Amino acid sequence: MIQKEVLSEKVASYLRTRILLGEYPKGFHLSEAQLSKELAVSRGPIREAIHLLENEGLTETPGNGRTLVKGYGKQDVKDLFQLRCMLEALAIRSLIEQGNHHGLSGVQGVQQAMEASTSKSDTIRLDIEYHYQIVKAASNRTLLNMWLMIKGLTSALIEMTTGTYGDIGFVVHSHADITKALLAGEADEAIHLLKGHLEIGQQMIISYLEGQSQEPV
Repeated sequence: MIQKEVLSEKVASYLRTRILLGEYPKGFHLSEAQLSKELAVSRGPIREAIHLLENEGLTETPGNGRTLVKGYGKQDVKDLFQLRCMLEALAIRSLIEQGNHHGLSGVQGVQQAMEASTSKSDTIRLDIEYHYQIVKAASNRTLLNMWLMIKGLTSALIEMTTGTYGDIGFVVHSHADITKALLAGEADEAIHLLKGHLEIGQQMIISYLEGQSQEPV
């Protein structure tokens, strides 16, 4: 059962990337039979993967049963980051109000690993983990589950743009500033820094998608 779940997530990751890169354009039919043959995977994991993508808004299955790609553009990126900012800001305010200093140890640990990292890809992976640790520290299961629902899509978008980062140092420094505000119990400052950090990431992703598309996203 565990292997089946992992396989469906791998298939979802593959399909998600193809959609975001425009290799599966808007209106493209995702055929379970064709994908099963192409990926040498049974239809079960394919079906589960498509369900994950539908929950993320990347595909839709009308009454005729044909799963179609909906595409992903500039407004979709803005909507995703708006939701992400709301969830993470709520987590920050909640964990500081709780005085959950123990929960911040996870945030600090990732921050330290990020500062020690010499790999761009590892730094980006730690970036995602850092934000997960913030939400986890709020000790709100519902909030965490909502954040996890958009983690796959968020991670794919961020990882796609890794190659466009000239100097990864600004990512490390922006997280260090957020960590400092969190440890000081300054919720408003931490949220302000978070919003600035996410706005930069959002714009980089939009610019990347526009560069991949012949039409404005």
